[in-house]
Amino acid sequence: MTEPAAERTPDPRATDAVTAGEADTPDVADFRPLSLPRRALIGILLGGAQFLVGVIGVESLNGRHLAASDWIVENRYIYGTMIEELLEMSGIAVALAALISLFQHDARSGHHRLDPAVQRRAPAPTA
Repeated sequence: MTEPAAERTPDPRATDAVTAGEADTPDVADFRPLSLPRRALIGILLGGAQFLVGVIGVESLNGRHLAASDWIVENRYIYGTMIEELLEMSGIAVALAALISLFQHDARSGHHRLDPAVQRRAPAPTA
């Protein structure tokens, strides 16, 4: 009889669901894709929301209008398409601007570096 997985693994966060083969893989709890500084995180989320409003919301309304007008393109459809594309492009621009804000120029050394808030969140090196 084998002992439970939680007793075999040295990691105290492990559970009975962890098998011997999974104990060697990186821990899922260590993967935090949204552990960015608050301004970057908010910018990326707002840019993504703005993009989705254009993709899902305005595009759906344009499609309904085009179907209701027997697939005849009118000015209302053209203006709606312009608004849709504007929302999509500006959403991408907002998200990119939030990512670019993570890089800073150090005037003393003349080098570019990551925002100190990002460097503080980096995991400590393991021996």
